[in-house]
Amino acid sequence: MTIDRFKRISFFLLMTLLVSALFLPGQTTAAAVKTPEQFFGFKPGTDRMLFNYESLVNYLKYLDNASPRLKMVEIGRSPLDKPMYLYFISSEENIKNLDKFKEINKKLALDPNIPEPERIKLLENGRVFLLATLSMHSDEVGPAQASPLIAYDLLTTRDPRKLE
Repeated sequence: MTIDRFKRISFFLLMTLLVSALFLPGQTTAAAVKTPEQFFGFKPGTDRMLFNYESLVNYLKYLDNASPRLKMVEIGRSPLDKPMYLYFISSEENIKNLDKFKEINKKLALDPNIPEPERIKLLENGRVFLLATLSMHSDEVGPAQASPLIAYDLLTTRDPRKLE
């Protein structure tokens, strides 16, 4: 993999996967969404088969259009002038309320003097977010290639352990 190609992928992946830790019922059905293997023409992780940055973004945009449980947000441009994104995966209700949760988390993180009753209410109404970047070094392509597999699984799972 060339350095430029790595930079394009790594800048995207540094901010790629912001996943709400609270998943509620209402997942997208697997039959309604193409698997990564169907979309890319090979199973991500197959030896000597890599998708590029544009293909990854296209799959995530496809998922964004296919499911109300995923929302992509452009957050800026890379030094190579490529768009950088965050994507959120959660319940449809949580996705609709992202701005509310952002404000709750911002207040909890930045205001150490919140009165106890208000703090408890914010904690009860807020959500925990998890950021997974899935890439560290140029020779570690596996995590980046796993991103569409993880997104697909979280959008289509019926496993109650993943929905809690």
